[in-house]
Amino acid sequence: EPATPADRPLRTDERIGLRRPARITWRFFETFVTEADGWLPPDNLQEGEGRDADRLARRTSPTNIGMSLLSTLAAHHLGYLPTARLFARLDAAMRTIESLERYQGHLLNWYDTATRAPLHPRYVSTVDSGNLAGAMLTVAQGLQELEDQPQTLAQRIAGLTDAASTLRIVSLSTVGAESREAMSAINNLARAITSRADRAAEASATSLQEFEPALRAAVSAIDRLELNDDLADVSYWGHAVLDGLAGLARESVVAPGTLQALAERMRAFVDGMRFEFLYDRRRRLFAIGYRLEDANGPGLLD
Repeated sequence: EPATPADRPLRTDERIGLRRPARITWRFFETFVTEADGWLPPDNLQEGEGRDADRLARRTSPTNIGMSLLSTLAAHHLGYLPTARLFARLDAAMRTIESLERYQGHLLNWYDTATRAPLHPRYVSTVDSGNLAGAMLTVAQGLQELEDQPQTLAQRIAGLTDAASTLRIVSLSTVGAESREAMSAINNLARAITSRADRAAEASATSLQEFEPALRAAVSAIDRLELNDDLADVSYWGHAVLDGLAGLARESVVAPGTLQALAERMRAFVDGMRFEFLYDRRRRLFAIGYRLEDANGPGLLD
């Protein structure tokens, strides 16, 4: 009889060790996947050193787009954004994706996210198209399941806890004379929020929202200062916690069938991707891709 894997729940330290980096990662998508770029993700961010400014690569690929869609669904599952915002981000991204230039249903390999124009040479990548198709089908299934299993209060509290625990860390490591009082208040409030949220019997929406007025006042005090990188971090995480607290007060819902309709659009997009021209039937191998300018696939995938 085949062995079955043991079902061992994560320890608290293991759970925190996985969830905190997840929340920090979501900050990238929350910050840089915006309306200005049609809700398409940038390829990368190069952080500057010293006086050098950060450089954002405003180009994207089908793989980047697929990972952004998956990250948005994962962020909702982890409690980082409510259902209405999940739908708004995914729907806006799909509207852009559906408007991009395509070849036989495939997105091309690179687009300028500012103009939405394809970058030359125009190319269909078999690997990138496969990544996008797999991501879209996964997200579509997740959206369909949300129709029957909506986001819970427990998920939203867990997402709030991740933001609050990160706020506790950044507020502890950031000390300046002009910000010391507000920083101390923020750190104490972040500790209190995470402590109460971890005690399930006491972690009600009402009990956690009691911290909102004091936290808002302390974060506002930080926002009035000239923000360096450290204070900007505190401001971001402070507002993330405030947003999480506000999200506890109301259940975020969308109209019945809305998520299902979006899932069907994603499946229809994948169904429109024709792979026959990329497949060498004689060798039973896919081409690496297809360059539109000279109709040439430069190699085969074994």
